[in-house]
Amino acid sequence: MQSDFWSRTVTIEISSHEKAKINNVRQAAEFLLKSWRGPKDDLYKQAVIQCTHAIKGEAPADAALLHFLVAAKQSKARIELSEDWSKPDEFVSGLWRECERILRTSIDERSTDT
Repeated sequence: MQSDFWSRTVTIEISSHEKAKINNVRQAAEFLLKSWRGPKDDLYKQAVIQCTHAIKGEAPADAALLHFLVAAKQSKARIELSEDWSKPDEFVSGLWRECERILRTSIDERSTDT
């Protein structure tokens, strides 16, 4: 079974007085299902699906992390990244590039639908 722990911590604001520290796929899935304040759009649904696949061992935890970050970023949630994100290694750089690509694609698809 694959590990569902992420190599980095994501902190996301729930309210002005409450934040959630998310270190693994199960915590992300729980956050998505119980504490999500953003729109439950396609990016949100993809994050839930990827977390489900990762929990079942059908996908890597990093795929769930990517989709979680994309959904959070799109929803304009306030995200804080742990200190180890400040040293952008190849993984972090690639992750953010992929986030940006997915968001651009999503925006492009919405603009062609209208």
